[in-house]
Order: sequence, then C-alpha cells, then structure tokens
Amino acid sequence: MANSAVAEPAQAEVAAWQPPAFYVSDSANLVVSSSADFSKWSGNFFRSAKWCSDGTAVLAQCEDHSLNIYDGHERLVGGDIKLSFGSALVHQHSIRQPAPVLEYLWYPSASALNPPSFCFLASTRESPVKLIDASSKTLRASYRIVDHRERQIAPHSMAFDPTATHLYCGFENAIEVFDFQRPGEGTRLHTTPSRKSRDGLKEGIISSIAFCPDWSEVYAASSLSSGIALFSADTGGQVLNFLGDSIGATTQVLFNPARPHELFASARRRDEIRMWDIRNPSEPLKDFKRPGFTNQKLRFDIDLSGKWLAAGDTKGHIHFFDLTDENNESVSHSSFAAGTGRSNGYIVLYSRLICHLKDAIGSVQFHSQEPLLLSASGTRHFEGSIDGRESEYEIDSSDDESPESQSNAGIVPDTSTSLSPTAIQSHLKIWSMRDSRNDSEAPRINDNVHG
Repeated sequence: MANSAVAEPAQAEVAAWQPPAFYVSDSANLVVSSSADFSKWSGNFFRSAKWCSDGTAVLAQCEDHSLNIYDGHERLVGGDIKLSFGSALVHQHSIRQPAPVLEYLWYPSASALNPPSFCFLASTRESPVKLIDASSKTLRASYRIVDHRERQIAPHSMAFDPTATHLYCGFENAIEVFDFQRPGEGTRLHTTPSRKSRDGLKEGIISSIAFCPDWSEVYAASSLSSGIALFSADTGGQVLNFLGDSIGATTQVLFNPARPHELFASARRRDEIRMWDIRNPSEPLKDFKRPGFTNQKLRFDIDLSGKWLAAGDTKGHIHFFDLTDENNESVSHSSFAAGTGRSNGYIVLYSRLICHLKDAIGSVQFHSQEPLLLSASGTRHFEGSIDGRESEYEIDSSDDESPESQSNAGIVPDTSTSLSPTAIQSHLKIWSMRDSRNDSEAPRINDNVHG
C-alpha cells in the first residue's frame, strides 16, 4: 500500500483576548446620549451609570429615587459605532424606589443576552437589599441587615467576591457578608476596634469595598470618617494593613485591573485621586488631580488594560491620566490642559475632554469589550446661590444618614422657594474612544455645541 500523506485540517488559530484599546485625545466622537426626565420634577438628574458586564445594557441612578435601564445598543458592539450626532439611548424602563438609592450593583455576569443573569442589586434606605430582574422588574430575592434594635439597615457599598458567590455589604461600623445563593441574613464583620483587637477603622459608614483582581481574597474597605484598610476574606474581619496618609471621607476605592498591587481612592471635597502600592502601603505613591471639591460622589474608572484612569470633575470635563507612563513619578500639571508641566507634586494630566456643559460628572466607566466610554452628568443648582452652582455645603443624599435626612427621605423639595434645587442639564453620553483621526464624518465633541 502506498503511503499517502493525509492532510489534516488546519486548526483555526484562536487569538488571545485583548482588552479594547482606547485612543485618548482632547476630542472624541459622541455616539449616543439621553437626557434625564424632568417631567415630574425639575430637580431630577443622573447621579451615576454603569455598564453591565458585556455592555448590552446601562443601569442609571437618578435623583428622583429611580433606577433606569437603557439599551446598550448592540449596534455599538463590533465596530459599528458611526451613528448620527445626537442619537438617543433607548430607555427600556424605570424602576422607582420608595426611598433614596444608596448603592446599586450589576450581577458580575449580567447580560441582556442571558436572561437568567440579567439582574442587579439595589440598596434603598431602611430596606433589605433587593435582587431585581432587569427585564421584568420583579423581585428575585432580598438580603436583610438588621441592627440590635431590629431596624432594617441599608448598605452604602456593595461588592461581589471574585467568585461571585458572596456579597459584601458595607454600612456603619460593619460589613455584612451574604451567601448570594441563600438569601436571608448574613455574617457580620465589625470593622471598628474591639476588646479582642485594637485594629480597625474609625467609627463611620463603610463607603466603598473593592476586591483585588488577583483572586487573593484581599479586599479594601474605606470609611467616610477617614481611613482605608485591607482585609482578607479568608480571615473574616481581621485587618491586614492600613493605607497611610488617607485623603479624608473616602467615597471610592478601586484596584488597577492589570496591576493588582495598585489601589486608587477618591474622597469628598478633594481634588486628588490617590494611589498606593499595597505591598508597601505606608504612604501613597502618586496623586492625580482634577477639580473635585464637592460633596457629590464623583466615580472614576480604570480600563481593563490598566493604562487609562478616567475621572470626571465638577466643571463638565473628563480627565485622562496615563498610568503606564514611566516618567509619571510624583509630578504634576500646572493647568488642566493637556501638557507636561510639573508643580505641586501631582501626576501630569494626559488629556481633558469638555464633555458636559457646566454640570458635574457623577461617573465615568470604560466599556469592557469596545473602545467606548460612558459618562453621567448632573448636579443640584440653586437659583439663589452664586452663579447657580451647587452649594459646596450640600450633602450627597445617597450618603447622608443623619436623622434629619431620614425624616425627609422621599419628600420632593418645595419648588416654590427660590432655593429649591433644579437640574440645568443632565445627560447620559456614550463616547467612541476609537482612533478615528482619519474619519472626517464622525462628529467631534469639541467641534459641536452640546449639553
């Protein structure tokens, strides 16, 4: 028998997954946008917004106690993002809550293309944490936190562990840990010093929780009373370390997805976003500065490649910092324009986008699969205040737990007085961060008058 070589079918090479590449400059393409609903209350505005895991839906929190689902536009995925300027996000439905929303969180694998996973968690004042179906708006489960007086406690921060099997909820002086598959009551971890251990955070609300992305079970928790500590899920509430030189009433902590030893934090009424190396957390390594002197929570984000830090400010700008620039030691920029000036010990600003007119940008978030950026803008404006800006002494309703704020929860302000808050312009916007320097048809944000 003659030997004949049998050609085996060539195996298709599977390309390794790469995070999306974001092209950052001082201009970007506006893909779609949507305005807040002012029909029932002129003071309504977007507080923040979050992509679901694959970007097929957007969940937005509004000042009127509602959570709103928007279509993530499948046409945005796969490169087809050349939509006409001014296209609107498709609003699916609104889920009104009986009290202010303190925090909300997508299920880690939530996708509009997978109905069983398409759900999110919502924390509203004096209520159990609710797991809500994002399609039908029905309640799937609830998770109760009860204090020693048998009162319902709502967490101000929530985070899933890396396996998505346990839910961590931060509230005053403690973190409640739930087995996500078993709704009901959880296990309480006290974060303040006790008789058994002097380690712990100062008394106060646990404002943010973030797990290290290296699957080490290490997580960071911050307090509104000033302080950030590292814990391990393996050892319960035992403190592993404290971060030195914290920046006040911390509102957000976030690990770098590509370099898990880097931890970032922002705070109320502070311009800095501070970075630590948790391998030696005694002092911060770098500061990133943008105008952030407000009580309103301004959420920042880092893309999956770990290259870009994006942060909104109080003036309608989005600031980008290159985290991979080896020359970025503790240096600074002399102005908030793209450049390489140095002064006052702050990291150089790579670029700034003028994205929203006048209003603070409550959140920015990078898309996980496409070079898209989501931003939410809006703030309170008072007719009787100087230049109509938000009062610098105003308290963020999502964080205030004072008896006065609780007694007024759910009450729409009296619009007959001159000091009643209004929202001038509040928008959700999606920006294309694809390199489109050769695309003359795409509208640039700095080439158009926009809200």
